[in-house]
Amino acid sequence: MLQKWVRAWFVSEKNIPEEYEDVRPDLLPAVRGRAYYDVTRLRLQLAGNTTAEWPYQPLGEHLSVGLVYDMHEAMLTIRQEGLDNWGVTFYEAMEAARENLAQLQHACDRHGTDGGPEGAGEGVERLELRALD
Repeated sequence: MLQKWVRAWFVSEKNIPEEYEDVRPDLLPAVRGRAYYDVTRLRLQLAGNTTAEWPYQPLGEHLSVGLVYDMHEAMLTIRQEGLDNWGVTFYEAMEAARENLAQLQHACDRHGTDGGPEGAGEGVERLELRALD
């Protein structure tokens, strides 16, 4: 447990790959409250950063689906700037993320585990994002 915590502590020192093809296999969809994105944007605006933008797609009235880069120790939310640098749209990256999630679920089903990446723990709920079509 301590080892995982220490690795997660230093994850901010890692850089996201510059090439989309290097990032693509580790993209995943992330379901969050819609307020997460709005509050983050407002905090950055108050701090003087008016260009930061995290793209998301509404999911129902109060939820949203965004993109994260799975670093295995932690997840980093993908900003629009990253998508622009990789030359892909939010929807292209989300499609890749959905494919990655389906592969994770398939691998978990095949191995008889209860979902999630390595070390995710027991009782992890499976999430299918078919409603995003």
